[in-house]
Amino acid sequence: MPPAPTPPRPASRAAPLDDPSVAPIDARVRALRLRAEAIADTLDSGRHRARLLGRGADPYDARPYTPGDPVRELDWRLLARSGRPFLRRRVAETRVRLAIVLDRSASMGIHDKLAAAQALAAALASVAWRTGDRVAVAIHPQGDQPATLTPLRATRDASLRELAGPETHAGATLAAAIPPARALREADVLVAIGDTFEPPGGLVRALAGARAGAGGRRRRVVLCQLLHPDEAAPTTIPSRARDPDSWRGRPHTLRATPAAYRLALAEHTATLRRALAERGCRFVSARTNEAIGSPLRRLLDAIAPR
Repeated sequence: MPPAPTPPRPASRAAPLDDPSVAPIDARVRALRLRAEAIADTLDSGRHRARLLGRGADPYDARPYTPGDPVRELDWRLLARSGRPFLRRRVAETRVRLAIVLDRSASMGIHDKLAAAQALAAALASVAWRTGDRVAVAIHPQGDQPATLTPLRATRDASLRELAGPETHAGATLAAAIPPARALREADVLVAIGDTFEPPGGLVRALAGARAGAGGRRRRVVLCQLLHPDEAAPTTIPSRARDPDSWRGRPHTLRATPAAYRLALAEHTATLRRALAERGCRFVSARTNEAIGSPLRRLLDAIAPR
């Protein structure tokens, strides 16, 4: 696993008034909600393909009629307008219940990755809410206690408040932030977002363990690896750096070259992809310099049933 290529920690200084880490939480929630809704506005609700197709709800789409299709499902109004037969497609009454987990390890505080992860998670939640689905957010574990979730029936602001917290935690890992299967309760889908700068074995075990649902069913689990471009493909490596997930101890001398780092990251990512695929989980990559709509679409595609 490659270390995050980071410079030594800067000297302590007073945070500016507009620093998001000191902004009142209510203001952060409002800003996150507005940004998420603006991003969701750019997507067609039909892109939220995690919704199951079935009968008994309002039609949301149509497809051309083919011989053998039930005539009772014809869209007569569309036939009258177009002169061609179309079949109604209906959205299932079953709601998708989505659980979101954010990586709050110290390395996520570098390059504003946590802020990017929060925006992506909030946009995903906004799309889910718009299509009638429910959302729960993982609550950072305290001490040796396992992670838990906000209630699936929590208000939107309560869920966004949990997402909007500015804190990262030394020694934290994404694996530890993933609730055990019993705590996921009714969730159908789990999405975890982080830089994945941690041993892959523990992360894979936590994600694979989250797949087990009640009654033998399997929930869909997606890992989104979010990196800054300088982490994904660095052109230089600092000669001295501290461990970003502890900030303790003396700085380490780094002897890796950019090429060696890129190779290590590629191997780390390939290991994650392969191990997750073998366990029925899905993997999505994203960069902090992307317009959020792009990784959001990839997440929606990964969430969709297959």
